[in-house]
Amino acid sequence: MKTVSPGVGIPIIIITVYIVTTHPFLKLFQYQLLYTMLFALIFFAFFAQRTHRMRSVMPAFAMLLSAFLLLLVGTTGWFQSPFAFGMYLLIVVLSFLFPPAVSLSLVSTLFLIVLLRLGNDDPTTSFLTILSLLTIIPVSFFLREKYLAFQEAERAILILRKGKRIHNNVLDDILGNEVVRFATQLREPLNRIKQYVHQLDPTDLPARTEKKRQQIITTTEQSLALLKEFEEEVTGGTLLSTPENNESGLPAGKAKARSLSDMF
Repeated sequence: MKTVSPGVGIPIIIITVYIVTTHPFLKLFQYQLLYTMLFALIFFAFFAQRTHRMRSVMPAFAMLLSAFLLLLVGTTGWFQSPFAFGMYLLIVVLSFLFPPAVSLSLVSTLFLIVLLRLGNDDPTTSFLTILSLLTIIPVSFFLREKYLAFQEAERAILILRKGKRIHNNVLDDILGNEVVRFATQLREPLNRIKQYVHQLDPTDLPARTEKKRQQIITTTEQSLALLKEFEEEVTGGTLLSTPENNESGLPAGKAKARSLSDMF
């Protein structure tokens, strides 16, 4: 079942919270809703940790956390709230967990809330709030890039794509992924070994040597299968194809180029 992405769900949550905290009738239930959201957040986090599904349910957890923090801020005065710093922390957290579009959608919706509250808040305060919201986006992105660079330097993570590079064609764009490049470079010598062994004439080999030849073929095929499985697991799809039994006598580089060209 496809869930709502945080980039769409969070703006809807902000608008809903604003309506609940400003409508004369709905305001009567805002604190009950706040306590309900708190218990739901605790239960959701506990359940996700116990079932080891936190990573898969992270978008839903992020939206639930956003709903609780925004409701807490909204019920205590929005930008005049003592918990207003929670909104800025939320922007930073979302910039670490999701693409920039999610944080931008949150800030854009908060801009709308500032405009809607111009009659209630001091103009100077509103201007400073807008200025702070404009500042938190580049700051959060800067912190995210520095954190990732530090983690990679400590060999804790591997950044698959470094920066926004413009590639001349689709193939160069695919090979811009570090895992795909590694898999491509490793696949070529494995294919070359497999082809060289296939080109040996079994009739000219002793029985013991033929057995070793078959073992080499089996080993290279297993290595190629493991490489393909690793590539699919890390990148989320099959990007390169390896012929099951390339006995055409083509060099490994040409065989690889042919399999790449079949993708386009």
